[in-house]
Amino acid sequence: MSNSQLMINTANSDGGCIFNKATNLIIQDCSFSRNMANKGGALFSYAGGNATISNSLFSNNGASMTGGAAEVRSASVVSFVQCTFDANIADIDCDGVGGGAVLEVAGSTVTLNNPTICANLVCDVAGDFSGIQPVIIGEILECVIGIGACCGGDACWEMEESDCLNGGGLWSGDTTLCATVTCEAANSCPADVNGDGEVEVMDIIELITAWGACP
Repeated sequence: MSNSQLMINTANSDGGCIFNKATNLIIQDCSFSRNMANKGGALFSYAGGNATISNSLFSNNGASMTGGAAEVRSASVVSFVQCTFDANIADIDCDGVGGGAVLEVAGSTVTLNNPTICANLVCDVAGDFSGIQPVIIGEILECVIGIGACCGGDACWEMEESDCLNGGGLWSGDTTLCATVTCEAANSCPADVNGDGEVEVMDIIELITAWGACP
């Protein structure tokens, strides 16, 4: 799975977005946001549910118990490569039962390769991981507030909002990533008012129809 946005999904049990059992998943350039479950707000890998997840964003996911972003259990092997974990929360009902705002790991192997981690909470207490600590390769990077994806046509750069807007770009939001944003090329023929690929009488009619003061 690649270049997908998976958002606002809810599971009554585990894995708000993905329940992975005895399967090998490859996920890249995806965004998981505002998903919710009992365990594993976005992802629940169980009983050999292996996965390699790269250049993906986990943000604002929640679990009523454990694994705000993801939970990995029972002989599963999951590797996160250059992924961002931002504002995920575990124990969202604040009943004191739960942990692992980013990850809950039990009897499994989890690798984090140069992750970016910030503002993940267990109820109202900081707590990124619980269970078996993941293997971290490289360093844990901090979220840079004020940096986000900026579209200029079909190209994308990560920069501050003011620089994006001053350069005529389209700002996608704070902490957004080019890997998870789709930029579309601007209309290369501005005279094609109705966007049908041709400059003709219908463009003139549409212009005349809209003639007058701008709303």
